[in-house]
Amino acid sequence: GERPDTVAAIFVNPRSGFWGLWQHRPHLEADAVNIFTLKPLSLSEALDWGGAAMQLDRIPKQCRGVGIRIALIDSGVATSHKRLTRIDHGIDIRSAEAKSWSKDAIGHGTPCAGLISAAPQIAHGVRGYAPDSELHICKLPSDAYCSDLIVALDYCLQNAIDVACLGFGCERGSALVEQRIAEAKQHGMSLIAAAGNSAGAVLFPAC
Repeated sequence: GERPDTVAAIFVNPRSGFWGLWQHRPHLEADAVNIFTLKPLSLSEALDWGGAAMQLDRIPKQCRGVGIRIALIDSGVATSHKRLTRIDHGIDIRSAEAKSWSKDAIGHGTPCAGLISAAPQIAHGVRGYAPDSELHICKLPSDAYCSDLIVALDYCLQNAIDVACLGFGCERGSALVEQRIAEAKQHGMSLIAAAGNSAGAVLFPAC
């Protein structure tokens, strides 16, 4: 029911291979095919800006995470994605359903898993920074509590995880979580926690 002059903006979210496109007050013609051209993504051998900022260019190319166990504590991972089919370790903190951790209704854990262990299809395709590591998924619910994080950290300790990535944050702290983190560090585990998405104060446990 919109007229061309009343459309405020158009957002094109391509399935893959192209940058998204957002146009404010697009010039549209009624009763005609309106064409929008998308810019293709370039898949270069060079690291992206994030990898360069983390100085991953200093790591030899043959270092791909062999023998390292990484845990991703997040919203689960869609292992149906063709680059993530090799992930076969995980736990759903709130559900006993078999492999329910391999679904990601929120869509946050899946791209995080890609950054860690996405397997390239071609020699110069996008791949994770540690594609040969053993990735474990600890799925938290959308309304996660600190007690859920404790269960996830216990899983990490029981499975001798080397690096735990915590995609979880809350404004209030927990002495019990702090104790688990201290215990994990004593066992040689490295922990990386999300600071938050609000540009405000750093969330717990990252703080």
